[in-house]
Amino acid sequence: MSNTIQEQQKLAAELIDRFVIDLWRSQVIYAAAKLDIADYLAIRPMTIDELAKHAGADATSIYRLLRALIPFNYMEREGTDRFRLTEKGNLLRENVPHSVKHSALVLAGDELPIFTKLPQAIQTGKAVSESLFG
Repeated sequence: MSNTIQEQQKLAAELIDRFVIDLWRSQVIYAAAKLDIADYLAIRPMTIDELAKHAGADATSIYRLLRALIPFNYMEREGTDRFRLTEKGNLLRENVPHSVKHSALVLAGDELPIFTKLPQAIQTGKAVSESLFG
């Protein structure tokens, strides 16, 4: 290996950045799916207050969630006070062709505790789902 220490440090930083961003992205998508954000925005573009009312959520927190979804191209601003779905965001809706909503809910929500127990499963050779879910 001819990597310098600086190159290795850069690679390590990129790897951890990617890991953190991917984990963060999965949880942002999970939250949007769990709160049915895409389904509400499919009705029409909405203001933060309108969307918060539909979702039964805090308006400031909904605003932060939508801002977190924009860089990943799930939502976009319409004017200064409304948000709308993108084509990609449309896939987070219920009952649309190729919807990924339930996959997001399962993989980033219900199944996440199983993945955190992966080292234990590998060590013991036993499934951990029973110990987690009974």
